[in-house]
Amino acid sequence: MPEEVNRDAPVIVTPPPPPPVIVPRRIEPVNRTAWGAIWCGVVIALGMEALFTLFGFFIGLELYSTHVNAAGAAGNSTSIWTTIWYLVTVGWSMFFGAWCASRLSGIWESGALHGIATWGLATFATILVVGITVWAVFREGILLLATGVVTPLGVMVGPGGGAIAVAPQNTAGVIANVAGRLWGGVMLGLITAILGGLAGRSRVRALGETQQVPGTRLAA
Repeated sequence: MPEEVNRDAPVIVTPPPPPPVIVPRRIEPVNRTAWGAIWCGVVIALGMEALFTLFGFFIGLELYSTHVNAAGAAGNSTSIWTTIWYLVTVGWSMFFGAWCASRLSGIWESGALHGIATWGLATFATILVVGITVWAVFREGILLLATGVVTPLGVMVGPGGGAIAVAPQNTAGVIANVAGRLWGGVMLGLITAILGGLAGRSRVRALGETQQVPGTRLAA
């Protein structure tokens, strides 16, 4: 016998789930500059330079003292150590400072530009400090030349009459050598700063669209 259907019973209709809400991405300019992050990167880079430079002085003077005591003159190892450690100091300091600036900025698109800005300010500060130091040494040299006499044979006679060996023809070569090393360090710092800025970019990027899952709320 077929069951009777109660037509007066209420019919429960389940409504369909609401469609997902598509929220467009908030359009913001990508040319923002996080100066706080850049200054932090500059301070970190200068601190690294001071740390590595003092350690380099310690090892370099130890090598110099060892060669002088052993052979009576400093060997080429001191010059080689100075060049290598100078490049290591500049490269790592600029890389780490740019990495920190890029990571602190939180801006994916301009990470390398923040690294370049950090390199520029850190290089300017370094050259300023080195320039002041070189000027102090140069001033002492001027005072020495003012109180001494240079003979035509390239020998400078001091105030006490003692002969001081001078090689004027090598001055340009020494300056060119130092300038070449400084240029190499600055160029290496620029390259490592760009790499540090790219490596330090935040891993979080803004998506093109944000989709709301049914039953949830969008964050403000």
